[in-house]
Amino acid sequence: MAKPTPEPVYHSGDVKVVVTDSFIYEVNLYRIFKDRAECVGSQHYSTDKPIGKFKECETVKTKTCTYMKCVAWVGAPMSYIESNGFKLYDKNGEKGKRKTSRKKR
Repeated sequence: MAKPTPEPVYHSGDVKVVVTDSFIYEVNLYRIFKDRAECVGSQHYSTDKPIGKFKECETVKTKTCTYMKCVAWVGAPMSYIESNGFKLYDKNGEKGKRKTSRKKR
């Protein structure tokens, strides 16, 4: 069986996106208690224009728990990626070199 070809991932700073037809965002809602955390829901949204500045995570505290909403940027059109200087992400280059410790006598 043939191996599936992975989608190319582009990055700019700490943002990593894949090529799509429109801008895609993922929104996750979590409910956090003192002894556990629950994912209440997750949903994807698509737009024709990029969202401006947005907070990646917002929290609201109540008496019994804390709610946390996280927004992640998933995909963008190739024209936007090219015009804004995104570079192809190479996951092999991310691994650091292992330091060898040799004791001198």
